[in-house]
Amino acid sequence: MLILHAAATLATALIVAGGEAAVWALAAWLCPLIRIGS
Repeated sequence: MLILHAAATLATALIVAGGEAAVWALAAWLCPLIRIGS
């Protein structure tokens, strides 16, 4: 479920922002969450 949510969040960020900087910022935010959740 966490992975699905992360994927949806990433997809939304890509659609809304359309910028590489936003993707990297989101990835930096998600990495600790994924480590905690798994």
